[in-house]
Amino acid sequence: MVLTAAMPATAQSLTLPTESPALPAESPGTPVPAPAPAADPDSLDAEIANYSDEAISIDYPATWQIEVEDDSLKITNLPDTEADLVATQIFQIDAPPGPLVNANIDSFLEEGSTVGRYRTITVDGQSALVVWLSDRPDTLSQAIATFIGYGDKTVFLFSRYADTNSTAESEILRLHTSFSNLAVQSSAAEGPSVGN
Repeated sequence: MVLTAAMPATAQSLTLPTESPALPAESPGTPVPAPAPAADPDSLDAEIANYSDEAISIDYPATWQIEVEDDSLKITNLPDTEADLVATQIFQIDAPPGPLVNANIDSFLEEGSTVGRYRTITVDGQSALVVWLSDRPDTLSQAIATFIGYGDKTVFLFSRYADTNSTAESEILRLHTSFSNLAVQSSAAEGPSVGN
């Protein structure tokens, strides 16, 4: 499955910006964890499952649900209450990350969200920007957006959760940082073709 999507409502146009987006100063906070191994006793969902197809691979708690759509992949937990819901969508967008990040920051601010801390990290060997949002006009008022740049394409992971869900952030960060773009790895392994 190749995820090439029309941009979601929160995504307008990931090459990381040449100019920094209008974000507040990076604030100290919880460091972004590396993906948890399957037997991590500190993990609330110790069993980890993996979804992969010809284009992507991602680890997620084994009790969560995957839904493949034409333009995205949805990963959600199956909570007892809406307050415990964690909903993630993954999009591959045919646009460099710089304009996409800037457009999304503008979109987040226009919807009334507060853009909190942010971090530049490495995901799948690529530069990625993680942005925390709060005060979203939704029952799931918190969100974490991760933008991973692959040249002129961007993978956008967007996870929403309620502010009362104390375990959501670490679960989301493990999920986001486990992402791999198999299509890029495959084409890099093949190398350039040589004509006769």
